Amino acid sequence: MRQPWASGRVLAMVAILAVSAGGCASVEGSADVPPPSEVDVATSEADAPVDGADVRLEASPPNSDAGTPDAPCARQNLPICVGDSVWYVDTCGEPWTKVEECAWGCEGGSCRPCQPSCDGRQCGPDGCGGSCGPCGVGQACTPEGVCCDRQCEGRACGPDACGGTCGACGFGEACGPDGRCVPCPPACDGLECGPDGCGGSCGVCPSGLACDAGRCLEPADPDGDGFATDDCRPWDAAAHPVAPEACNARDDDCDGLTDEAACAPCATLVWGGHTYLACSAPLSWHDARSACRARGYRLASVESLEEALFLDTTISGDAWIGATDEAVEGAFTWDNGSTSTFSYWHTKEPNDKTHDHNCVEMVHGSPNLGRWNDNACTVLHGWLCESGCGEPPDTQPDGDGDGVGDGCDDWSADSANDADGDGLGEADDNCPLHWNPGQEDSDADGQGEACDAVFGP
Repeated sequence: MRQPWASGRVLAMVAILAVSAGGCASVEGSADVPPPSEVDVATSEADAPVDGADVRLEASPPNSDAGTPDAPCARQNLPICVGDSVWYVDTCGEPWTKVEECAWGCEGGSCRPCQPSCDGRQCGPDGCGGSCGPCGVGQACTPEGVCCDRQCEGRACGPDACGGTCGACGFGEACGPDGRCVPCPPACDGLECGPDGCGGSCGVCPSGLACDAGRCLEPADPDGDGFATDDCRPWDAAAHPVAPEACNARDDDCDGLTDEAACAPCATLVWGGHTYLACSAPLSWHDARSACRARGYRLASVESLEEALFLDTTISGDAWIGATDEAVEGAFTWDNGSTSTFSYWHTKEPNDKTHDHNCVEMVHGSPNLGRWNDNACTVLHGWLCESGCGEPPDTQPDGDGDGVGDGCDDWSADSANDADGDGLGEADDNCPLHWNPGQEDSDADGQGEACDAVFGP
């Protein structure tokens, strides 16, 4: 179908072709022929050349081969300019294929050639792949395109006064003030890394450490979270003083509290250095265990009468705890795989009443006060989760990979954690955040020299 925007230009092109062929064409009475000022043709209709016509189209070129029933359009290789591109038009004047994109504009159906840009320049590139000119012997071309006299007579190294150099010295040499290469003894006493003053290096730091004034040190912000101080988990970028607190058995915002209200509607409680979740949504024992683990917790282990009495005050009804004898009848183990010498069974319990009572619930309220009862694992109850030291790795995040969950891992006193990568755990390292495998301490103050260099003796 003919595009409305092109109709005037099509008739104009037909007229041009007819005139060029020696015939005549009448466009009188054509309602859609625009005035001459609207037809962007480089020359008048009377003398416009067919080849290389420079037709400028304001809209994007259509993709149409359609003509009229009486005069179908035929494709031909007649070049025109459409913006900054060369296109071929058909016999109806319609662009039908793009030939070339022009870097410096299009004119007369072909791309304009590159115009060298050398105004005010003696040398250097001309912008078209050529040069504005060469410099003389002993000269260098500056970035501004000016030929500069190099000041290198009698000099083997150092600056040449033109932004370059007179040469480079060899290994173990340094450039003296007079531009001569002289022997250079490396200056690496007391340094582990960094330049040696002679173009070489005093050493390379191990992976994860950065060179700071000749010392291989733990980066000030190893996890890259933007907090070099007050970062309670320096290896975890998700934990810092302004991080949102999530329900994950960790202190994400570094306020000393774990999860706070992040696990709602479960209530978050702290007792004996452990964090607990008291959840009232009724679940089976196995679903409750899965819900705890999904939050980085485990079903609670009750290891003392004091803990049992505390937990009884946190629940409003009977609740699942982590004990089960599903594996071996009568041998109860906790969700974390451990066993305990403490028990707090209700009278005549456990009794495996219907031979399917394999999971343990805490019975709430007086006179039970948190005593235990074995029940069918499919019964729906509230549940108690716990986060504390000794978690299996699959139930709590372990940021430093030492096998101790993040919720209770004191990384600064942990022999398994080696933040500075010097082969010594934090509990055994006299400067735990700065690489010092030799543990040098010449002043015997208990603080390694690596730390003395940063914090003072």
